[in-house]
Amino acid sequence: MLLLGGRRRGADLACLIMVTDVAANWYAVHGIRHSGSLAEPGLQRLTAFALYAVVVTPFRRKHRSA
Repeated sequence: MLLLGGRRRGADLACLIMVTDVAANWYAVHGIRHSGSLAEPGLQRLTAFALYAVVVTPFRRKHRSA
């Protein structure tokens, strides 16, 4: 609801969720399946989107209210 309402805290929460999701998936790929990230295209796409979200959010935060 915070993200849909355009709230600043919602964007910060989305970034936090993306980072923790990438960390959990990285652990599953490397720690449990003993696979490489190059062999997992889903992890590559998730990492790219998380990086995009983390990089873009500070620029958009300047235009949002608390």
